[in-house]
Amino acid sequence: MTVEDRIQYEIAILEKMTEEEACRFYHVDSKEDARAGIIEYWRYIA
Repeated sequence: MTVEDRIQYEIAILEKMTEEEACRFYHVDSKEDARAGIIEYWRYIA
């Protein structure tokens, strides 16, 4: 699985979550913050 595949996979899971679930799971204030965190993690940290 490539980095881009992993990003798309995690974002697909995120999209199925409610705003509240996403905030609690990713420890952020919004789904948009979670999306940015996923992309940042997989592109720059992993």
